Amino acid sequence: MSVLVLLMLASCGEGEHSEADAFGDPLDTLYNDSLDAAAIDSLNALQDSLQTADSISHTHRFRINTTIGPIDGVLYGKEAPKTVGNFIDLARRRHFNRLPFHRVAPGFVIQTGNPNTRRRSNWRNYIDTAREVSEDRLLEWQQGGESSFGAPFEDEIDTTSALMRRGYRRGTVAMANRGPNSNGSQFFVCLRDLPELPPRYTIFGRVTGGFELIDSIAAAPLIPLRSEVDGMPIDPVEIRWVTVRRTR
Repeated sequence: MSVLVLLMLASCGEGEHSEADAFGDPLDTLYNDSLDAAAIDSLNALQDSLQTADSISHTHRFRINTTIGPIDGVLYGKEAPKTVGNFIDLARRRHFNRLPFHRVAPGFVIQTGNPNTRRRSNWRNYIDTAREVSEDRLLEWQQGGESSFGAPFEDEIDTTSALMRRGYRRGTVAMANRGPNSNGSQFFVCLRDLPELPPRYTIFGRVTGGFELIDSIAAAPLIPLRSEVDGMPIDPVEIRWVTVRRTR
């Protein structure tokens, strides 16, 4: 069941791809398709050759206060000014308050930012009936998340920048989307280095503290959706509030 879809991993390099292949499902999430060992080794080697020093300047610090403790990080307002502005404005509006990490894929990502998941009663009802409700209902319930601009906004991806050359490393915070230029409010955190992810998700931050909490969220028992190791946590961790301050 294709319930949580951010993007489909490109397994054929940087060549042209069809829209159906890359963005087959209109949902804010990403695929965790496995690659063979040789492909992963090749991608890791490429990533190693492109790695840059972790000295990219940040403009803000954030704290995501959760029901199990704080997750701290930095935001890259110079490289992704609109995306960072969107995150800050949503935090000020308390958009993220009481939202769970609704998608967990151990060894891949955790994801949040969907306002449709806020009500605990909806969550519990979903858990009780997940294997019985229609796919259309599941798709409808899993979608959600409007940007602070009131409409989807464009990607901020420069593949030549130090930020994108560093890539989707462990702790990277990036936007989930439904295809090019469709950013809203959902975002994900990488649980490991992911050199196999194509550069289609705007990177706008990085976790600097609270990795043990992220790993704890990723270890939670799941209701399988896309696969046995990619679904919704039975007992989700929720965001209490998000604070952001400018770096001096």
